[in-house]
Amino acid sequence: MMPWTTAPRNTPTFPAIDEFHNLRQQQQTQQKEEAVLSVSDQRTLYLQVNIFIVDTTRFLNHFYALCEEKFVDVHRRILRLDSSLTLLEEQLRSSYRVEETEGHCVDKQK
Repeated sequence: MMPWTTAPRNTPTFPAIDEFHNLRQQQQTQQKEEAVLSVSDQRTLYLQVNIFIVDTTRFLNHFYALCEEKFVDVHRRILRLDSSLTLLEEQLRSSYRVEETEGHCVDKQK
C-alpha cells in the first residue's frame, strides 16, 4: 500500500468542517420551517380568498333579491297603469259614442 492513501486511525477533527456541517443542518432546519410557514401562509391565503368569495356571493344574492323586488313592484305599477288606461279609454269611447248618437239625434231634429 502506498503511504499517502492510507489514513491513520486517529484522524484529527477539523473545526471548520464541523461548523460547516452544523451550519448546513441549521439551514436545512430553517428551510423546513420556512416550508411549513409557507404552507401555513398558503392556507391563510386560501382561507382569505374563500371568505372573500363567500362575502361577495352574499352581497350579490342580496343585491339580486333587492333588484327583483323592485322589478316586481315596477311590473305591478305598469299593470295598474295599463288597466287604468284601458278603463279610461273605454270611458272615452263610450262618451264619444254618446255624443255621436246625441249629435245624430240633434241633427235629425233640425
